[in-house]
Amino acid sequence: MSPEINELIVSFFGNGYITYLDVEITDHIYENRKVSKEEFIRILRHRGYRMKDITEELDRQCYASTLRYIPSEDAYVSIDMGRFLWRDILERIHEQKSMLGGRLEKTNTGLKLDVYRTDFQSLKFKRLISNLGLHQAPVMRWTKQFRSEEALNCLDKLVGAVPCSYPHGKADRSVLLQVIHEVNKHKSKKTTWAWLITHPVMQLKLTPSREKVIKTLFSLSKGPVDWKGRPVSFDELKRLCRLSEEIQESIEYFEVQGVVRYINDKLTPTGQGYVLLQYALKDRPSLTFVVVHVEKTYRLEISAPTLAGHNIRDILKELGGRSFSEVNTPIVFSECEKSEVITLMDSIIRSGF
Repeated sequence: MSPEINELIVSFFGNGYITYLDVEITDHIYENRKVSKEEFIRILRHRGYRMKDITEELDRQCYASTLRYIPSEDAYVSIDMGRFLWRDILERIHEQKSMLGGRLEKTNTGLKLDVYRTDFQSLKFKRLISNLGLHQAPVMRWTKQFRSEEALNCLDKLVGAVPCSYPHGKADRSVLLQVIHEVNKHKSKKTTWAWLITHPVMQLKLTPSREKVIKTLFSLSKGPVDWKGRPVSFDELKRLCRLSEEIQESIEYFEVQGVVRYINDKLTPTGQGYVLLQYALKDRPSLTFVVVHVEKTYRLEISAPTLAGHNIRDILKELGGRSFSEVNTPIVFSECEKSEVITLMDSIIRSGF
């Protein structure tokens, strides 16, 4: 008898940064799907990057679930999660200046609003954030607790402060490299990155065994080794899970999906995989969104994961939202007036999401 399979799509709007090397590596693996380590080094050295930086960035891309390293072939392969994210960055890069991204989470007394910080926000917008009483919090966000009606008033003011964007041509590697360059020209300290709003997506098929293995690994490790988590041996995981053949299959599956990786013969969650799955396993998921000011109207997008007991997708479609993605997230409300955006957010908040 085949085990029960639970299909899961996890997604949220958040923020992250891209670097020059990040763009070079992700673009090349996206186009080729499988690249030897030797080829990566040859290409990137030819483009003027240092060996130390290349090695560190290749490892970071494995942590970020863009790549998976295959030791027996000394090669890297692309991961679906990384491919989704790369396409999303390319599609959104010209709208970053005109985008408000954030998260709403229900609390015992009302709502907590997080607004994501990026390198594309104006001084005028940052002053408004300060005047509204939001304070800086890790990592790269502003936050404040509100009563529901106060949160809507705050969102109304923030949406009104987002500048307008106009249609641009298709973005590619060269466009992203130029964007990072332009962003860093205006910084007081020289850097090689740009913070932006992103929408990572992960598709998983979970059997009871896979779910038990990943929950046990997360509990034992306390997070990725990159965040000072503890690497876990296969034997320790096997002993605590009390599974036989399923444990090897589960680990191999999560490796391919970019959720776990081996470091020195021990297992650790990837950063991106850990964040996404922790979000999915929360008892009370939050609502993540972006508002984009496009020409004379606004576009509201709500991330719509498929999580147990979480019916946000049905609620959004009843309100008139549509999905244009192959994974049906985010749900989009196009060509809205500013007042319509706030009315929609009010309806979503009242639903309890």
